[in-house]
Order: sequence, then C-alpha cells, then structure tokens
Amino acid sequence: YSTNVMILDSRGNPVIVWNEPYVVRDSSQVYVKRWNEQSLSWESFGSVDTPLNIEVADYATRPSLALDSSDYPVVSWYEESRSTRNEQKIQVKRWDGNDWQLLPSTLTVESDRIDLSSSVAVDALGNPIVMWTAKNVLSNPLRISFRVYVNRWDSYSNYWAQIGTSLEQSTSVNMAVDHLGNPVVSLLETPGFDLFVKRYTDTTGSDLQELNFD
Repeated sequence: YSTNVMILDSRGNPVIVWNEPYVVRDSSQVYVKRWNEQSLSWESFGSVDTPLNIEVADYATRPSLALDSSDYPVVSWYEESRSTRNEQKIQVKRWDGNDWQLLPSTLTVESDRIDLSSSVAVDALGNPIVMWTAKNVLSNPLRISFRVYVNRWDSYSNYWAQIGTSLEQSTSVNMAVDHLGNPVVSLLETPGFDLFVKRYTDTTGSDLQELNFD
C-alpha cells in the first residue's frame, strides 16, 4: 500500500484510510475501514470494498483522514484522471451515516496549477477544513513554484471558503484544529527544507501566529 493514515475514534477503535494499486495500469484506489471490536473484523463504510475514487480507474493517492463529533470519517486525497491526464484535483468526501457525500471540488485556484497533497481536519461545528499544496506548471522546468492553501467548507453556501492568503512554498503539509475551530498548520518549506508551524488566531485567517523553533 502506497499511503495509509490511521486514527482512533472516541471509543478507541482504529479507523484507517489507504490507497492500493488497481488492476488497471497506473491506477490506484482509496479505501476506508473501521475496526469492529465486537466482531473482531474490519468493516467498510457503505458498500463493501467500494473505493472513494471519483472514477474507479483513476490514480488516487496520498489520502488524509479526520473524524467528526459523530466519529464519521472525512477523507481528502489527490486524484488524477486516467481519461484526461491534465485533470488533477484534491477530492473530499465525508460519511453522513448512510452514504459518502462528495464535497464539490473547487480546490484548484488557477488553471496552471496542479494539486499535489492535502491534510484534512474538522472544526467544532463539523465543517471540514483542508490544507493543500499546488504546483505551478511553468514553461521552464527549472522554475517550479509550490504554494499552500487552507479552505473551510461552508455548508450553508455549499463552497470552499479560503482562509487567509496562500502560504510559503511547501510540498509537505499537516494540520490540526484547536478548540476554537482555528487551524494550526505545519509545513516544510522548499527550497531550504525549513519546518514552520503556524496558528490561525481567527476564523478568517487575517491573523497568523508563527510558533518558531529555537
């Protein structure tokens, strides 16, 4: 398995997301399961062994996982279309207790950017927050630019609202949410490979506190 993420629900049961190769060449699928302590087995959410991919034969990888207050999973991942190689997006789905709900993927800011990786969390109101990276596709291959974005799902308006402005160049991102619903993010800046941790001190992202290393 290329990538896996595991967290524990409120009762201590492991929930895991992973991606694995598919029978179609250059394809990969994302799966989520929870350990059932009573039956001593792994259980799927919804239909047995149905991948989260938008298209089964797409290349889906680098999943991230969070649980809401009901222990329902929210998953983000990178998916590249096999039919149109230039369609590369961060996709997000959440389990509502009965089915997987796809949150509209508008996490591409410009036509010349490719989505790379993501980290997902859930705030106190149950709204998913996604931190994700994008790479500029430039004519000069020696000039590659990476930017990081943070978006919160607005369930009333049904769209991803950007929090603050884009952050430093980074291909490695991670995120948690504090008790006020504000993201705390870590990113490995490139070039230089300097590690930064930053805390959003309000819901709009207008104020950012840097937690500096000595």
